[in-house]
Amino acid sequence: MPREEFFLTTKVWITNAGYEKAKASILESMEKLQTSYLDLLLIHQPFGDYYGTYRAMKELYKAGKLRAIGVSNFGPDRYLDIQHFATVKPAVNQIETHVFQQQKVAREYLQKYNCQPES
Repeated sequence: MPREEFFLTTKVWITNAGYEKAKASILESMEKLQTSYLDLLLIHQPFGDYYGTYRAMKELYKAGKLRAIGVSNFGPDRYLDIQHFATVKPAVNQIETHVFQQQKVAREYLQKYNCQPES
């Protein structure tokens, strides 16, 4: 199947946080996936130097290596911080939601500030 028919998403794991480690892990993921670009890349969790991670993602986004960037498991405070200061806004805030984890407060807060989370 042609590459255009796949939507590839992956995440930068917390042990790869920070500009240098994140950039290397992103390029390694692309190499392992045998692709010249990713459709969506997320920061797995807001631990470590996630600002550096986001900076590396933004750089690769601007270079055309990433079609969209976003975050995962970011509570309202961390998400709004990134959203407010980033020149490239997160396209996604993936929030774990299921019958045992409703995330009601996070969803209400993000909706209040017009930041619709993706479940």
